[in-house]
Amino acid sequence: MKKIILFLLLLPTIAFAQHMTFMGIPIDGNLNNFGKQLQAKGFKIESTRDNTMFLNGKFAGEDVSIGVLSTMSQSVCRVIVVFDKKTSWQSLKAQFNKLKESYSAKYTLDKDFHFFLDPYYEGDGYEFSAVRNDKCRYSAFYKAQYGNIHLYISKTGCIAVTYEDTANIEKKERENDSEIQNDI
Repeated sequence: MKKIILFLLLLPTIAFAQHMTFMGIPIDGNLNNFGKQLQAKGFKIESTRDNTMFLNGKFAGEDVSIGVLSTMSQSVCRVIVVFDKKTSWQSLKAQFNKLKESYSAKYTLDKDFHFFLDPYYEGDGYEFSAVRNDKCRYSAFYKAQYGNIHLYISKTGCIAVTYEDTANIEKKERENDSEIQNDI
């Protein structure tokens, strides 16, 4: 009897697992359905291959490219937003700081760091060269309900933001481990 009561109490949690959202859309479910929901928000699907869908559209008032990744079983688990490339360190840093301020107003900042790797340093006039040579580390990590967000400066000279749904990232890792074990 106790087992039945415990099961009934846990059933809503099991049956209705919560997921992180991106633009109000739960990061879960079928890749094609997720893409259709983004299309309804004005995004255009560019291509789909290997459990990944690529789209273009507007996010936070700017033109962006988006990559939506799914598990082998087609559950969406990660969304990567890539803003347009910048041509100067000043514009790249300003965009990073503006987005960081916006994310910090909504989410809990978990970790934050920014530095350059040798031989570069901020103020040397070669910051953008450091970015292109992968010698710049500007990142902010946020805890969100049911997932994590990573805002960073990419070595391609643009800002990127990754949204990861905790439950489906764990599912992806289990599926990958299972595939490895099957191969071995």
